[in-house]
Amino acid sequence: MTEETERIAKLESEMTEVITQLESEMTEEVAQLEPVPTEETTREITQMAAEHKKTNPERRMSKSNESFGGIDSNIITFKHAEIITKWIDNLEITDELTSSYEFKLLISGSRDGFSPEKFHKICDNKARTLTIVKVKGGNEIIGGYNPVVWKSKSSYGTASNSFIFSFKNDDCILSRVKNERSAILNNSSYGPSFGNGDLVLSGNNSYSGCCKRGSYEKSIRGTGDTFSVEDYEVYQISEDSCSIF
Repeated sequence: MTEETERIAKLESEMTEVITQLESEMTEEVAQLEPVPTEETTREITQMAAEHKKTNPERRMSKSNESFGGIDSNIITFKHAEIITKWIDNLEITDELTSSYEFKLLISGSRDGFSPEKFHKICDNKARTLTIVKVKGGNEIIGGYNPVVWKSKSSYGTASNSFIFSFKNDDCILSRVKNERSAILNNSSYGPSFGNGDLVLSGNNSYSGCCKRGSYEKSIRGTGDTFSVEDYEVYQISEDSCSIF
C-alpha cells in the first residue's frame, strides 16, 4: 500500500468514525412546515413585485450598470463572486443583484498554511463565512457558505440557508442544505467542512478532501474520490456599507 493510498484510507476511516459518532448523538425532531401559499396570495405577491419594479426604474438601472467588486481572491473571479452573492440572496444567476457584500479574507492556505488548528483559531465563532477551494490538478473550484459560527468541538451546526457549490469550466452546481440539523460539520481535526460528508477537508501541512452526498440536495462533484487541495480561502461576509445598492 502506497503512502498516498494509506493517507486516503485514513481520511475516509476518520471521517466515517466522526460522522457515526455525531449521528448517534443527534435526536430526532419534527420539522416545522411552512404553510403553502394559496393561489390568491401568490397572485398578490406577483402584482406587488411588478408594481414595485415600475415605481423604481432608476434604482434598478443603477444596479444593472454597477460593476461587481468587493473580493480580492487568488482562486475565484468577480464573476464567481457575483454568482455566489446571488445564491446567498436566494436568487437565480440570471436575476439582477439585490445586495452587495464585502468579502473579508480570514485565512488562506497559500498564506497561512493548511492546518485545522490554524483554521479554527482564526475562524471559530465567526458567522457568515464563505469557503473557496481550488482542487489540485485541474480547473475545478468548490466551496460552501456557512451562515452560522464554526466550532472546534465535534458537533453538527444547524443552518437553514447554507449551501455548497462547484465551478468547472463554464458549468456550476449549487446544492442547498436538505438536512438542516447536519448542515455544518465541526471537528478540531478538520478544516471547513459541510454536512454528512458533503464537503470535508482534512490534513496537516496539506489538505485532502472528499465530497459524498449526505445532508445537501446533490453532490457537487462527479466523483466521491478523495482529492488534493491546491489552495483554499475563507472569507467573512458583511453588508457593503459603501455600495449604492
